[in-house]
Amino acid sequence: SGTSSTQSSGEESQTASTEGETTTIKVGIGNSFFPFCYLDENEELAGYDYEVMQAIGEKLSDKYTFVYTPDAFNNLLVGLDTGAYDIAVHHYGYTEERAENYLYANEPDFYTGPFRIGFVKGRTDITDFDSLDGKTVVTSSGSMAETLILNYLDEHPDLDVKVEYADTTEVRYSGLTNGLYDAFVASEYDLDQFSNQYDGFLEYSDYVVPNNDTTGGGTFFVYSKGDEELRDAIDEAIVALREDGTLKEISESVLGADYTEPETESSES
Repeated sequence: SGTSSTQSSGEESQTASTEGETTTIKVGIGNSFFPFCYLDENEELAGYDYEVMQAIGEKLSDKYTFVYTPDAFNNLLVGLDTGAYDIAVHHYGYTEERAENYLYANEPDFYTGPFRIGFVKGRTDITDFDSLDGKTVVTSSGSMAETLILNYLDEHPDLDVKVEYADTTEVRYSGLTNGLYDAFVASEYDLDQFSNQYDGFLEYSDYVVPNNDTTGGGTFFVYSKGDEELRDAIDEAIVALREDGTLKEISESVLGADYTEPETESSES
């Protein structure tokens, strides 16, 4: 990836090692998830989640040293399983399935807004999830949206909705515009970003996709089970960064708006 200086060797011990007075923490972080965690044109790590982690590192510099390995989304949780990573950073939404296997942060670093159904502008036949009967919805594997879609279909077996997978915005865009896919489920934030990337081609219904998430649409860092001490220290740092305005500053700088507080009006959804 061109960032070999920050790579973990995988040969390292299964537990965090201690360097001088600080403990080295191995961070597995996304390498292609713009604008949250990705490699820029110089193959350097960039993005909102990365900048938040850097600010956390400054807050906790007396206790921890964070070492980053950019990696593909599908490798990050595997890295927690094998001990290659102590933290997985990829803008994780909360799912019960994931929480059974991993330790979630209690403190989100970002709020996505509610999940809605996006479709090409001008369509009037998509109003809610039931209106997708006989249609094709596109999602990405392992995403929060996939979980919400599959949960809804499990609970409504009478619906005939085809689920297709596309992991890049280019494939989703071409599929939606040429009629291969009818709809794309995502958070308001992701739908807005996706639409803006292609001249505002999308709109979405007022309908909110049912979500048993009680976090207000928060996204989280994920840890190995049993790593409560590390999680709690980072949670405290996130609270401090929210209170001193640093989180808001990073969000406005990287994302163009403040996404660091929950949307109270959508909390009932």
